[in-house]
Amino acid sequence: MSNYSDDLHSCGPDCARPMCVAGRLERGLRAENETLREALAQEQAEPVVWMVYTPDGKSAYVTDNPVDITEQHRALPLYTAAPAPKREPLSEEQISELSQKMVKGNKSVNWLCRAIERAHGIGR
Repeated sequence: MSNYSDDLHSCGPDCARPMCVAGRLERGLRAENETLREALAQEQAEPVVWMVYTPDGKSAYVTDNPVDITEQHRALPLYTAAPAPKREPLSEEQISELSQKMVKGNKSVNWLCRAIERAHGIGR
């Protein structure tokens, strides 16, 4: 993808032309998206304990050691909180669409942030 400011004219980092602002915003969003993607990959939830049913199914116990679980047992992992839902990053098309709506509609950066949150199931 080409850089808007390079296509239109030679400008500095503070150029206020809408396409230059959109280009800078888009580059920033891409960098932030990559940072968030890396952070999400590191935050995979791990079970705190397992509820283990005895082979006859008549009783259960809790253990924090998965080695205690054999093939004859049925075990249910328990977490301190539900694992976060798997979220996909915005596609190139979605990013471009939001950038265009922002520029054409004279929207604020806050509007764009809220639009991104909504796209990821955050907020209303």
